[in-house]
Amino acid sequence: MSTTLATPWRPALLIPVTLLAVRSPLQGGNPHEEARRMLEATGVRGGLVVHLGCGDGTLTAALRENDRYLVHGLDVEGRAVAEARQHIQSLGLAGPVSADTFDGQHLPYADNLANPLVAEDLGNVAMAEVKARAGM
Repeated sequence: MSTTLATPWRPALLIPVTLLAVRSPLQGGNPHEEARRMLEATGVRGGLVVHLGCGDGTLTAALRENDRYLVHGLDVEGRAVAEARQHIQSLGLAGPVSADTFDGQHLPYADNLANPLVAEDLGNVAMAEVKARAGM
């Protein structure tokens, strides 16, 4: 596993609820605890969770707390997506958890589909785009 994509603490925007700090699992944090805390904060009990800036897929995979969730990780870096896919497959979660590249500006979803959306950095994705896809 490469450590070049991780940082110790990164702000995570959890749409629609709150701004959270995510501890990198490579720095001793527990991604399952972080994911559980985020999902509990939203009150959402299932559906499509989008992880924008999925990196190596550690948090992406952890966001699938149970069978009620589908998780889709997005990243602009092909290398990150390849690592995420490898991690997801190693856990036997391929299918309900997936990762893809995107153009960094447009989220590949219909309006009102993604809830919640977890982002360590929105990058060039406009807040209006995020709100439309998250049904805000």
